[in-house]
Amino acid sequence: MSARSFAVFMSVLAVIALLAFGLASKGEARLEVGEQVPSSELRVLGAADRTGSLADYRGKWVLVNVWASWCGPCRDEAPELQAFYDRHRGPDFEILGIDTQETGQGGLDFVAEFELEYPQLHDGDGNYAKEELKTTGVPETFLVDPDGNLLFYNESAEAILGQRFEETGAMPAARWSSAFAPVDDQGQPLAPEALPLMITLARRRPAHRSFHIRGMNGVLRHIEVASIPIVGLNGEFLGAAAFFWEIDEPCA
Repeated sequence: MSARSFAVFMSVLAVIALLAFGLASKGEARLEVGEQVPSSELRVLGAADRTGSLADYRGKWVLVNVWASWCGPCRDEAPELQAFYDRHRGPDFEILGIDTQETGQGGLDFVAEFELEYPQLHDGDGNYAKEELKTTGVPETFLVDPDGNLLFYNESAEAILGQRFEETGAMPAARWSSAFAPVDDQGQPLAPEALPLMITLARRRPAHRSFHIRGMNGVLRHIEVASIPIVGLNGEFLGAAAFFWEIDEPCA
């Protein structure tokens, strides 16, 4: 790997950490790290007579972002992705957007509103995202290596929330305690200040622990959470990013 490629790779991992509502999960129905990522032909967004696929970018690191114009977190992360693309676009790296689960003008309006310049494909019925990429919602982000293999994915938090984002709405970190009733491994309720994200926001340091939550769909999940502070170039504390992953099979 060249020095520039390595720098791009590390920068991509950093921007993934900042994308909305990251959830790393494992399960039987997921693509596995190291697996070849499906590259079916899709229509180029806004061009009915042109198609494209992930395979067109073989030889590059590709950040695949699955989104929809009706998704609130997708709107939050789109400007960040474009800013990242402005800094890192080049022969070693590409961002590929997949507009999924929508028809009509919504996708094109979204691209125009946020002035997105990276290539976009259209997965109108959602079959490519759901059946081939094994997504569980939007947004989801995949990092694909130059050989077309999956290196990392950031799954939609809808899977752990048990409800679509347009139904959940914005949720301050403090609401987690009442909305998801987190409990420790002994079944004892956890106060908001005991959760990793709240610890990082309050103390500006990394935090980690495992606990159980019950999603909006009633499913009990045993998850592990790691949170890290986000610090600007001038040392300013900007907030925190949290990563979630499931460590047991969900229970009813």
